This record gives sequence, structure tokens and C-alpha cells, in this order.
Amino acid sequence: MKHFTTWTLAAAMTVAALPALAQDTKTMRIGSWLPPHHLIVSGILQPWATAIEEETGGSLKFEIMTSPLGPPPAQFDLLLDQAFDVGYGVSGHNAGRFTMTQVMDLPFMSPDPWVALRPPG
Repeated sequence: MKHFTTWTLAAAMTVAALPALAQDTKTMRIGSWLPPHHLIVSGILQPWATAIEEETGGSLKFEIMTSPLGPPPAQFDLLLDQAFDVGYGVSGHNAGRFTMTQVMDLPFMSPDPWVALRPPG
């Protein structure tokens, strides 16, 4: 009898929680400084957001902002300040701030990129 009561209570709690789980939707704002028709927004961000919404069964939704809260160099700081939930940027807009990405520039700093790729020595 004790096991029956435990299983019945567990089942009742699970059934009671299902409507709350189905209604729990989180909307995340994607910060963007580009216009909605730009390829990054229409060809990358929108399909990405739609795919995540489908994968989560609609429990996670995205709102792509149509006007910027600041210029491109300010996007990283706006994201850190939680002005929006998801962001993207171009490290070149913040020269010297993201030093690990500068390695991508090395092949273009030589007249011959194949020579620049070789290790020294």
C-alpha cells in the first residue's frame, strides 16, 4: 500500500506540473546593429533563431531587435551589461580587445600568405 501511495503521489505531481512546463516560454532578445534585411540578420540570425525555437518546441523564443542600442564597437559591452540576451560582433571593431582572434590576421600580414603560415625557423 505504501508503494501504491508513493507512485500515485508522484504521478499526480507529474501531471500537475505538465501544464506549467508547457506554458513556460522564455523570450530572448538578440541585439543587432544591422537592418533586418541584411544577410547576417535574414540569412543567419533568423534561421538560427527559428531552428532553436523548433528544437525547443517553442519554449525558447527569440526577438531580433530592429534598431541598435549602440554602434558596433559597443555591442560587446551592451551584452555584458545585459541590455540584450544574445549578441554578435566583429572583433575588428574593437582593435586590441580580443587578442586571441588576431592570429586570424597573420596570413594576411605577409605578401605571401603561404610563407606567413610556416612556423619560424
